[in-house]
Amino acid sequence: MISMTTYWQLFKDCIDNLPASPESTEYTKQLTTANTLIDIGLGIEKLGITEIKEVVNKLHEKAKLFGHHVLFNANGKDYTFYLPKINNIESLIFAIIYYQHLKNYNNVSYQGSITWFRQIVINGVNEKKVTTKFQAMALLTEIKNYCKSQKITLDESQLLRKSNETAKDYIIRVTELFHITSDDAIDSNQTSESIIADETVNLESSLLELKKKKNALDTKIDSFSKKLIELHQATQRYLSFNNEWRNTSRIMQLYYWVLSWFHQIPLIQNLKEANEQCVKAEQALNEEIALYESVETYHIELKRQQQETIMEHEHIQEKLSQIKLEQSILQYKQQLQQQQEELKGENTSAVVQTCSEDETTSLEVNENVDTSVSVSEFSYYNFFKENLPSRQTMQAAAVAALAIVTQQLVTP
Repeated sequence: MISMTTYWQLFKDCIDNLPASPESTEYTKQLTTANTLIDIGLGIEKLGITEIKEVVNKLHEKAKLFGHHVLFNANGKDYTFYLPKINNIESLIFAIIYYQHLKNYNNVSYQGSITWFRQIVINGVNEKKVTTKFQAMALLTEIKNYCKSQKITLDESQLLRKSNETAKDYIIRVTELFHITSDDAIDSNQTSESIIADETVNLESSLLELKKKKNALDTKIDSFSKKLIELHQATQRYLSFNNEWRNTSRIMQLYYWVLSWFHQIPLIQNLKEANEQCVKAEQALNEEIALYESVETYHIELKRQQQETIMEHEHIQEKLSQIKLEQSILQYKQQLQQQQEELKGENTSAVVQTCSEDETTSLEVNENVDTSVSVSEFSYYNFFKENLPSRQTMQAAAVAALAIVTQQLVTP
């Protein structure tokens, strides 16, 4: 067994060996929240019993800084745990370290300075082990879900720190394990659309669970109010008949008492029934508030849970609206990109078509020119062929030309 101080110191050793990642806002917030919890936890065993109760509530409030709550049902009871959100490898490794921290609480024993009421503190620590066990189970479910969504193979036997392992070696082993696994993962980086869709489904599921929780709380509050009213009415009725009996003289009381052995006396019968109803109503109310100190404490706790559920519902509803807006913006961007690609494709087709048309036109012009030249030459040939003189005419013209030349030569 380990002391409460050692328990928190072991967690601190692990956190101190985690690498910083300033670019990851969520991971940085988780480290800051963890250090805040550690600062509170390290001083628990130095406090008195009243201060310890305040610190337990303070730890619960500071855990809300993780900004991620998980609903978990165990043994028919609903729990709300505030746990680190897992959205990348760094936050996955942190969640595993926090899971180790929660599991380690089972080894805790109170070794503080309180002497008076020490057993009360020890009982409180042991009761806390039950809820912390459920908290660890809820976180393990979150780890499994993330690994499943990212196609990461998860070996649960490698999640916890070994007894002979230093904090530094433990962090190195887990870091190397999941970085290697993530490299071998198939499609480990989901698209933004897929991530938003998954988160939307998770939030809608959380809303449904919160609605069920709210309805269950409303039913409890109604049942509590009804039993409280029944007890009040039964008490008033009993007091009324009891006052009537007390206002009856001693002689008449004795007379009624003797007579009741043989006949039913209305006053005595009413008083008896009123007393039985009062006892039953009180027993029913005590069963309702069995785990609480008083009616007022139970009523305050119910109201607190109801208010917390309403606030969580509003927070998730707001976040869901924001994610749906992001989803609409993403769809708009995708449509815009698709339209731009289609427009670019149309422009390319138009350029190709224009070039084809120009080439076709050029070929047609060349063919027309060649054809027109050929036609012209053919026409001239036919013209000369058709109008060429006959052979006899050409011979006669030649003889005449020869005679003229001879005559010119003979004449001095």
